[in-house]
Amino acid sequence: MSKQSRVGSGFLLIGYTVFLIWYGLRPAPERLPDFFLWDKLNHAAAFFAGSALCLAAMGYPARTFDRCAKMGVGPVVYAAAIGGIIEILQSKVPGRHAETGDWFADLAGATAAVFVSLMVFRLKERRQHSAHQ
Repeated sequence: MSKQSRVGSGFLLIGYTVFLIWYGLRPAPERLPDFFLWDKLNHAAAFFAGSALCLAAMGYPARTFDRCAKMGVGPVVYAAAIGGIIEILQSKVPGRHAETGDWFADLAGATAAVFVSLMVFRLKERRQHSAHQ
């Protein structure tokens, strides 16, 4: 990945993170009652996207599978930190409350993004290897 692409991904990640924090800390909107599973899927999807941007900003895909696997730590730390900060601060926002289940859903989304990126890397690696034979 080029340096320009990494920088662009970094700016997108910053903007997306600001959006996540704003969205997570605004007063709860009037709406139909949340269903537990739907709420957790929203958290997982939000941090899947953020973690994919984090990987892109870090230069994914790397040249080797091991390097890609090491890159996977960054998105999980990102989700743990940003998701944790949002949950802690939500306890101070009217109509909101902190839930450890939301934080675990954030981590699940980040972990899924890392897993998918590693699987895509492996598939590309296998295709390239079989094309050379």
